[in-house]
Amino acid sequence: MKIDLKSLPKAKLDFIEPMLDKAVDRLPVKGEWLYELKLDGYRALATKKRGALTLFSRRGNELNKRFPRISEAFDFLEDNTIVDGEIVALDNQGRPSFTSLQNSLRRARSLYFYAFDLLAYQGKDLRKLPLSDRRVLLEEYALNNAHDPIRLSTVFNAAPNQLIAAAKRIGL
Repeated sequence: MKIDLKSLPKAKLDFIEPMLDKAVDRLPVKGEWLYELKLDGYRALATKKRGALTLFSRRGNELNKRFPRISEAFDFLEDNTIVDGEIVALDNQGRPSFTSLQNSLRRARSLYFYAFDLLAYQGKDLRKLPLSDRRVLLEEYALNNAHDPIRLSTVFNAAPNQLIAAAKRIGL
């Protein structure tokens, strides 16, 4: 798939208010959907411009000092890029734990940034592209040199009812 970045508008490389979940009564059955785990963490944007990485909270607060290991791990990220994701603490069984995240300053090793969207790349605003195109750019280009604690959020190819049943079985 070829994505023409040159035709896209220039990105504002500062805080962008993240899109939030929308509550629904029923799972959607029409349209193109990507299914990921709902991670119980802090929503965050990793923005790199002029060689400096800034982690922003969903409200625009800077998180670099609270999560230095994560901000330093984005050293591979290309300039003029914004990655949307979630800062998550994992418990001893590898499950997201919000309680552990709130106490994260004591156990920084269990913290990870799970990337699930790419909002800007090479200085271009990608938000008008379909999520499937943004995921291709995220996986194949923006995160191709990522290492722990930066991880790509997994997309599951299964029916929603199967995913919900599996999440319940393993305590998610």
